[in-house]
Amino acid sequence: MDIKYSIHYDEKQKVVIEKYRDKVSLNDVISSWEKMIKSDSLPGEARGLVLDCGNAHLDFPASEHQKIVEYYRKNIEFFGKYKIGFVANTPHNIVIVMLVAQADSRYYLRPFTSLKAALEWAGC
Repeated sequence: MDIKYSIHYDEKQKVVIEKYRDKVSLNDVISSWEKMIKSDSLPGEARGLVLDCGNAHLDFPASEHQKIVEYYRKNIEFFGKYKIGFVANTPHNIVIVMLVAQADSRYYLRPFTSLKAALEWAGC
């Protein structure tokens, strides 16, 4: 698997940004989160996560959103402590994010169309 994402920490907003590119499979997304959780590399002062798919396409059916929900629930101690902004630029990506966001109130996930708006929301 080639690297389809990069991770950056915005010190001003106190937000970790994970930028995806190209076609991104469900496995790519979950694998990147696994690495993030297992590495325990997020700064202690981080307030939020931004998953930027502005230059990516989630290459799996929207009906598979439940697998993301299950993963979030399984790792609620991690995901429940951050505001998660998701930058989406296509109707398909937005639908997936909205389905995941509405599935469980224990995590704070919201779709955005711009990185700036996602950073402002996740960092406050």
